Formats: sequence, C-alpha cells, structure tokens
Amino acid sequence: VIGIPAAVGGTISMIALLWDAVTDPVVGYMSDHSNSKYGRRRPYMIVSLFPLSMFMILMFLNVDFGNTGNIIYFILIAMLFRLVYTGYVIPYFSLGAEITQDYDERVTIQCIAGYAIYIAAWIITAGPMAIIDFAVDHGVSYESSWSIAAIVFSLFSLICGIVSWWALRGSEMTDKRKDIQQKERASIKNIFSVFKTYFVLLKDKICIYMMILRLTYIFSNSIVSAAFVYLMSVNLGLSESQQALYWTIYSAIYIIDIAICNFLSNKTDKKLIMGITAAISIVVSIFFYIYGINSFVQLIVFTFLNSFGMAAFWTIGATMLYDYNEVVEFKTGKRQEGSVSGLILFSQKIGSAISVWISGIVLSAVGYDGTAEVHSEIVKNGILMLNTLVPALITILSLIFVIIYPINRKNFNLLRKALALKNEGKEYTTEGFERLL
Repeated sequence: VIGIPAAVGGTISMIALLWDAVTDPVVGYMSDHSNSKYGRRRPYMIVSLFPLSMFMILMFLNVDFGNTGNIIYFILIAMLFRLVYTGYVIPYFSLGAEITQDYDERVTIQCIAGYAIYIAAWIITAGPMAIIDFAVDHGVSYESSWSIAAIVFSLFSLICGIVSWWALRGSEMTDKRKDIQQKERASIKNIFSVFKTYFVLLKDKICIYMMILRLTYIFSNSIVSAAFVYLMSVNLGLSESQQALYWTIYSAIYIIDIAICNFLSNKTDKKLIMGITAAISIVVSIFFYIYGINSFVQLIVFTFLNSFGMAAFWTIGATMLYDYNEVVEFKTGKRQEGSVSGLILFSQKIGSAISVWISGIVLSAVGYDGTAEVHSEIVKNGILMLNTLVPALITILSLIFVIIYPINRKNFNLLRKALALKNEGKEYTTEGFERLL
C-alpha cells in the first residue's frame, strides 16, 4: 500500500523486532521484582493494552511523508508497538508458569490457550480480507480499507486483552520468603542487578539449549510467515476470498493438530512429540520443495502435514520453558518466571527479526516486484524455497536441540519433590535429576 520495497520493509521489521528483543529481558526482570499490591504481572498488562491498540491502528495508516519520511514513520511506530506489546506479553506469558507446576497439566492448559489462539488466528487472517472486500465494494479505497480493518481488530484485541487481564486475577504465585523479596526489591535500584540475574541464567546449559531451540524454531516459522502470503498470491494466484478460505481451513487444521499433540504428549513425553513433529516437518518441507505446491489442494495437504511441528512448538514448546523455572528455583532459591521468559523470548525475537529481514532480502534478490502483474519462474521458485527448503534446513538444528534438551517427565517430577522438601527445610536428595543441575 505504501510502496516501500520488500527489502526495506524487512529491514524495518528487523529493527522493530531487535528492539523488541532488547526490551524482553528488561520487562521480564521488572515484572519479577514489581511491588504492586495488584500483583507483579497484571499491572504491566493493563497499562500496555491501550497504547498497544493505538499503535496497531497507526501501523496501518496510509501516510505520505515521502520515501524517507515513510520509512522513519514506520520504524518509529513499529518500535513503539513492539515496546507496549512486550509490556503485555512477557508478564502474561510468565503467568503460564505460575498457574500450575504440574508437568502434564501445563501442556493441557497451554493447548486450551492454543485453541483460542488459532480461533483468533482465523479471525485476524480471514477477517481483514473480508472487511477490505466489503469496504472496497462500498466505495472505500483499497488503501483506506486497510486502516478500517486495523481499527476493527485493534478494538477486538483491546477487548480480548481486558478479558484476559481480568480473568487472570489471583493466579500469581507469592513468595513467602519476605527477606528474599525485600533484598531483591532493594537491588532493583542497581542496574547491575539486571545483568547479574541474566549472567547467572546464561551460565546454565539448559537455558542455552532452550534459547537456541526457540531461536531456530521461530526462525523457521517466521520465514514461512513472511513469505506465505506471496506463495498464495504470486505462485498460486489466489484471490483475497480464496486466501480467507485457506486461513479458515488452516485454523481448523491447527486446532486438530493441537489436540493430537496434547493427547500424545500426555501419553508419552514432551520431548518425544517435539522431536517427532519436527522430523515430520523437515521431511514434508523437503518433499514439497522438490515436488512443488501447484494447487489449492496441494497447499492444504502441505499445511496439514507440516503444521504438526509448529503446533507442537507453540503449545508443548512453551511448557518446556515453564518447566525450566523449577530448575532455576531449585538452583537459585527464588522464582524468576519473568526473567526466564524475557531471556528465552529475547532469543526468539532475534530469530524472528533475522528471518523477516532475510525474507525481504531473498524476495528482492530473486527479482520480486510488488507492482508487477506477472512474475518469473525464478521469483516463484524463490518464494517456494522460502516456504519449504529454508525452514526445513533450519528445523534440523531445532531437532538436534530437542534431542539434547535434558528435562523430561521423570526427572522433572523428581526435581519437584526435592524442591518441595527443600522449601520446607527438610532433607532431600538430587538423585535422578543430577543432569538438570
């Protein structure tokens, strides 16, 4: 709409996501050490919600400040959007580790959240296209129709955020060790305490494994997310209404995948299901790169087979992060859900930023031109590669770190029992979970 080239657009997104990555650990640490009577996490959520909705609208305005002015505008708005997004998401995500400490219950709760996420994903992917079609049919310009869609969905997001903030009241854990709390609150005045917290975490191999695991997974997912619209519009020539139909089917597929992953994880183990689904995604992506995606039906088949990996990552993968919090508490004597979430999601944002940037560069390198009506086979093959081969190669790295990640149901439950005894001042043993320490 604005006319910014793909490579520049990718760079803008990368700048915003890198800024987002920097703010994640800071917000996580601050929420851990908040002293509000309303809780550690929820005050950050409610304060962030309203500016979040405002910047969402500003990101979809049809501005005209000239080429340089437009680029500066979108960099600033994207950075401000990401700042308040972090203020909501990091505290919200951290609460996932506080609601329950049960190994399997965490998966079930995250999968329930996953159902809501993909219902929302359906609404916010299919919905804008429907609004745009409706607005254009009633005389609104195509450019202005995007702003209308942004207003509708910013209000939708605001309502959902308020409901979530309200429903999570009373869900935060409280640390009864007042001496530790007081010491930490005092130390927040010293900026070096932030670095000290993360330095300790970064010395832990499990933390490093999780950071690389999430970085590679999100790298793969973000490349596909950035390039997928081009696969549908350029390679397959799908109209907005056909794309809306695809997103409807896509959301139904993911909800089914989440239910399957939840069932299998609770029957076996998180690591096993994460590994199997990653391997399936690798094989399927390589196959379709060689064979091609040449029709709507083939697109659906590809989505169904490939989506197990991402469904597992966004549900089971999140709870693997939650399980690490008990390891941190055992080793440090304090709960640090915000700091852990901020650090791990920092690596995730780095992967996302680089992947969006690379997608824009590759699209420009193969000759993609958003104003062209006809695209060459080189452009189409580059788009196919971004959606299949590139994410497959990156997911191989993810699979390696799934395999070496040490937390499983057996040693986690042993750690939890020992942690309960330790917190009660009773004798305990580390037998059976020494590898986690």
